[in-house]
Formats: sequence, structure tokens, C-alpha cells
Amino acid sequence: MADSPEDVKRLIAVGDIHGCLSQLVTLMDRVVPSAQDQFVFVGDYIDRGADSRGVVEYLIGFGQEFPGTVFLKGNHEDMLLRALGEEEVYLEHFVCNGGLQTIESYGSLEAIPAGHLDFFRELTLFYETERFFISHAGVNPAKALHAQDEHDLLWVREPFLTSGRDFGKTIVHGHTPEPGPLVVEGRRINVDTGAVYCATGPGGKDGLGRLTAMDVLTGEFWQAGD
Repeated sequence: MADSPEDVKRLIAVGDIHGCLSQLVTLMDRVVPSAQDQFVFVGDYIDRGADSRGVVEYLIGFGQEFPGTVFLKGNHEDMLLRALGEEEVYLEHFVCNGGLQTIESYGSLEAIPAGHLDFFRELTLFYETERFFISHAGVNPAKALHAQDEHDLLWVREPFLTSGRDFGKTIVHGHTPEPGPLVVEGRRINVDTGAVYCATGPGGKDGLGRLTAMDVLTGEFWQAGD
């Protein structure tokens, strides 16, 4: 378990980026990171948006500047890693779910730098404190927190999103874009506000189109793409 949130100034969860580098840079300018902050990026750094390579390069640099930063694995990073395993079925799945934009960003899968591959392979599945459990997609409410498997943490939507189960901790997640950020009865916080949908035009898609970061200790949040 991580140190208590009281040991840090802010516990900041950052939503799904999906290749939107300009929004990420703008968002961090608004957050003004410090060494006293604990940042947790919830995954889905790549795919769909135009600059997956630039996003990963930025995040690697961010992690070097702020060594305690936590980078979680999203289902899109998982699809990429499986596609790199050279099984054609995984490559097709990756391409059909926004991976084509990632391939174009790098030029080819073979052109992904070694440092970026290390970044993808070192991603973790969750981050936990006394009050919060943070994962990419959420949790399976039919299981205890520590019985969750990788598929649950990367892919779950329902029945998690409408479950009333109290885990004794607030679940912080991304994966399912919703206007917000959305805080549901103190039970869950969704920081995925559909950053990549900014490409659809002003205001984004269905009220989305923003990249969000939230200090889950206070509820203060920042957005870019508005």
C-alpha cells in the first residue's frame, strides 16, 4: 500500500490522454506540478489521437522530473503489448481500436524506441492508499479489491459503473468517458472526460473533449481542451 495521502500535498489522478499531447502540456501548465505532489496517470496514453509518440516522450520526461509518479496500464497499452507479441489476431484488434494512429505516430511498430517499450512494459495495474484505489477501468464489484484480475482492472464497465457496492475506499478510474469529472456518492471518481473527442469539433463529443486532472483529496480539478 502506498503512503497515506496525508504524506503528500496533492494526490492528482490524470485521465485518459489518447495521444492528445497539446492538451496534456496545457493541463500540466495549469496544474503546476511540484515535488510534494503524488501523480497517478490512469492509462490509455496512446491510440486514436494524433501524437501518441509525443505523449509517451512527455510522460517519460515527467517521470524523470518527478520520480514518484505512477503510470498505470490502460487497455490500449495492453493491446499494443499483445500486438507486439506478433500474434495477428491481437494486431488486428489493436488497429481496429485506434492503434492505427499510434502506428502512424511512430512510423511503424518496429520503430517504437526501446525507451518507450520499457515504459509500456513497466506500467502497473493499480495504486492504493488508505482512502483510494486507483485503476484504469475500475473494479469488478463481484470480487474483493485484492481479488481483481488484470482483465477487471483494464476493461470493466458494467456492472461496476452502476454498482452500489462500498469497498471502503473510493475507486478512482478512467476508461469510460463521461462529462465531468464525475464523482458518484463518494464511491467512485471518473477522471476520463474524453480528451480525444476534441477532434470532433468545438465542445467535443456529447459534452466531452477535455483532459482532466483531479486532486482526489480535495476535489479540485483542472481541464484542458475547453
